[in-house]
Amino acid sequence: AKINERMSELRSLGDFYSGYLSAYDNLLVEIGRRQFMEQEMEKVLQDAMRKLDTLHDEDSIKREAFKRDYGDFLPVDIWPGLVNPPLRFETAQINGTEKVPDISKSVIQRAIHRVEGK
Repeated sequence: AKINERMSELRSLGDFYSGYLSAYDNLLVEIGRRQFMEQEMEKVLQDAMRKLDTLHDEDSIKREAFKRDYGDFLPVDIWPGLVNPPLRFETAQINGTEKVPDISKSVIQRAIHRVEGK
């Protein structure tokens, strides 16, 4: 009876550690997914900021041209916003200040293979 009880405990312990290994591999896969998403978000943000900078520069040129062509003919107080600079935007990360762990791609790939192999 004691032997059966100990065998049952060993099986439970084996099941626990098997579950732990599976959970750890899935954690590595999740880290890889989050790393990828972070990189994709940064690419989108950089592209958007480049486009906004281009629009800002184009607007600045057109505003200056307008002022040069028509500024002398308009009263200064006709529209106070007429002389304002173009809109300027900035971005700020508002949450998730803790970085995703820096795990190598090879470690993540091995974990993916183990997870998918099950």
